[in-house]
Amino acid sequence: DSFGECGVPFFARFHFPNHPQPYYSYDHSYLHVVAVSTEEDPVWEPSTESYKWLEQDLAAVNRTATPWVVIAGHRTMYTSDVHWTRVKESWKMQAALEPLMKKYGVSLYMGGHVHNYERTCFV
Repeated sequence: DSFGECGVPFFARFHFPNHPQPYYSYDHSYLHVVAVSTEEDPVWEPSTESYKWLEQDLAAVNRTATPWVVIAGHRTMYTSDVHWTRVKESWKMQAALEPLMKKYGVSLYMGGHVHNYERTCFV
């Protein structure tokens, strides 16, 4: 899917609850799960629809019913990788998403993308 199809095969195969947007959320028991796109319409750009949607979604969470909020995206917010492009992307995500996550009390962000073993001390 890296030959300019812009996700067409992926979106044709997998259904998104918020189709055609590649981001969505749902509640499961005490957990509010948010899936964001870090590729198309990247969530770290405050001018994008996905960022605006994320802020609206987080503001609407009923913390009494769902006290735990988890956000998942493909790219990681923190990395010790030396690949400059990934480092710059993580800085952008930190600058845009950390204040939003603190404001709405997000419990956990899960990301990946970097295929290196990494671990840190407690943050």
